[in-house]
Amino acid sequence: MIIPPDPEKDPRLFRGSTTSLVTVPEDQLVDVETLEHAPAHPGNAYSINPAAPVAYPYGGPFGDAFTVPFDPVPPYSARRELDPVEHAAYGAPPLGRTFSRASRGSTSTSASGSSTESNATPTRRRFTPLRSGSRTVSTPASSDTLLAARGTKLWEGSATRGPARRWLGIPIPPRSIIPISPEAKGLWHKYRRLWIAMFVCLAIGIVLAVGLAAGLVLSNQKGPSHGGKGDAWRNNRKGQNTTYPTTPDLSISYHEDRDGPFPEDGEATQCNQFTPLNQSSALTQLAVNSPHFAHYISTYSFPLSAHVDGMAALSHNLYVLARGLAATGTVEIVGSNAPSGVIHGGEEGVVKIDVLARYQADQELAHVARVCHLQREDGSSGVGIFTPVETDGGAEGPFLLNPMYTPAFHVVIRMPPSLLATKNDTVGYLPGLSLELAQMGTRIGNLQQVALIGDLRIHAGSRGGGVVVDYASCKTCTIVGAENTVQGTFNVTENLAINSTSGTILANVILSDPERPGDDSATITSMIPMPHSARRRSLNPLAERAFVDKIVEPTSAKYPGMKNLDASEDGPDHVINTTFCTNEGFIFVAYLHHPPSTALRAWVSSESGMVDVSMHPNYVGPFALENMWGAIRLPPVQVPKVPDPIHQGRSRIVIQGPVDLNSTTFFGGLNVTDEITAPNSVTGAAAWAWVEKGHPSVSEVQNGFEGRGSALVAVATLGDLQVTFDGT
Repeated sequence: MIIPPDPEKDPRLFRGSTTSLVTVPEDQLVDVETLEHAPAHPGNAYSINPAAPVAYPYGGPFGDAFTVPFDPVPPYSARRELDPVEHAAYGAPPLGRTFSRASRGSTSTSASGSSTESNATPTRRRFTPLRSGSRTVSTPASSDTLLAARGTKLWEGSATRGPARRWLGIPIPPRSIIPISPEAKGLWHKYRRLWIAMFVCLAIGIVLAVGLAAGLVLSNQKGPSHGGKGDAWRNNRKGQNTTYPTTPDLSISYHEDRDGPFPEDGEATQCNQFTPLNQSSALTQLAVNSPHFAHYISTYSFPLSAHVDGMAALSHNLYVLARGLAATGTVEIVGSNAPSGVIHGGEEGVVKIDVLARYQADQELAHVARVCHLQREDGSSGVGIFTPVETDGGAEGPFLLNPMYTPAFHVVIRMPPSLLATKNDTVGYLPGLSLELAQMGTRIGNLQQVALIGDLRIHAGSRGGGVVVDYASCKTCTIVGAENTVQGTFNVTENLAINSTSGTILANVILSDPERPGDDSATITSMIPMPHSARRRSLNPLAERAFVDKIVEPTSAKYPGMKNLDASEDGPDHVINTTFCTNEGFIFVAYLHHPPSTALRAWVSSESGMVDVSMHPNYVGPFALENMWGAIRLPPVQVPKVPDPIHQGRSRIVIQGPVDLNSTTFFGGLNVTDEITAPNSVTGAAAWAWVEKGHPSVSEVQNGFEGRGSALVAVATLGDLQVTFDGT
């Protein structure tokens, strides 16, 4: 196959083939008159001005700004796009264009030639070929124009090139520059909505990203605000916010509609009646006062106007409320082991409640707390402490506190001095005492032979300081804690329930039968360290009453209804329920006193901790022990610390075997069938028996006169479970 030469490589090729496309010879023509007056030097062949510098037509070693631009190979696009006005002054016109020598007017180009319109009168001029070997053609007589031949091919367009389109100063290329195939156009029209949606989403994402980045940069560049010179934070006594350099606003402000008492709390009166605390007051012996804080006191009195069984008593229930983030501190019930100054600082005939508040010296307590006397519709009365439930920072730090500007309270409850005296046979009676504390701890002194509480309820919040009870006598006692330890000695006649979410329980339990106040059964020594006066130095050097911390040998114990051991109708006629539960703590429970006339139903459970239960030797009844991951320890019975409670010369025994799970028993009522029948459980009974006559069965002990109504269930999940029945 023969490939024809490309005319673009050399314009001198195919000269004869272009005669039909143009009206002039293929060689370039120039004005003869101009050529005659021009110098003979070839550098001036295209020069119009004789005085112009000499230049080679296509550049050379002496070329300068006046030379014809160098364009050695076609296409001659560079020369075509040059301004004809510039060539009119400095050199020959570009090929294919003409211009008027007399006037520098507008030019136009066409396929057949070029013409220039001017106001000057045209003159006839002759044209001659540049080279001597070229043919001579006739000179047009109707115009004073220059005509140049161009080697134009058929496929080259000769249309006039229009001005470039622009948008905002940016040239827009013609559409023919980027060819688009029909397939691409069809794909665009078919999915144009999808492409547009993608472009819009991309644009929105870019805008959002840029905005987010700008916001982060601005927030990081924003400097911290300070409340004063050199202060990292400030607090305005008028309730304005406290500003921190890097943390949210942690100051607190009291708002009545948000932080005030609820309708069920009672009617609030006598609010914020605080006076400065005298530093010589005996109450300062209970806690050391810091000189960096101001201390205030507010006092409320509740008269002992009633009498119950010969005891001076309140005519209503007494309660203390403490709510909010700043309701921290301690509620203390003064006992006989308190300092004498504190005891004698009470008031006869009334229960006195002193609320001590500690706060920053240059602040006002009314802006952060409200302490009021409360009166409910059911007749009960008490004291309420209300503080903000969130900080001024709101959602940025609702539960964070500024410790330097957070108040603390110490609530002191005192019985009359005559009841707290060293030698006193009378006691006071409180029908009900309720402590609902969000973040406060509870401390109860030695109330033995001081006060009897009908119903003691303590609800300690998640951030409270725990519950410490030296000695409390009550009919029923319920303590609910969250993350703190509950420890103490409890003398109960009906019910004792201690439930802690994530705290440890240490309890000494004394079971009492109110129908037999002369019970002289043995009381054993506690193995658990307790804060009672027998283990710690008493703050009152005159106090002689102390918790019984030794074994009491009964002279003669006679219990009506238990003389005939074979009578099925005989048996305990008084029942006490005890419950100890925690999720993430260990439990130590010791039953120090247990009248034989009292049946005990005990439940002890810990989900994650060791369980240690020391049962009183007087306990007779079945037991069920279950441990998921730990060991069950049931030590053999040693010589009991107390003799046979009914003085029959029997021995203490512990036997293992299945227990009765019918619905009439304690086990059926608790619905603990799965725990009792599990493979890792141990069941049996503890009893007194004549060894020479043989051991009774578990069922006989469970249904016997001494064991009727009693039961023990101890459950552990992680940690060992140990139970003893000999008082050790």
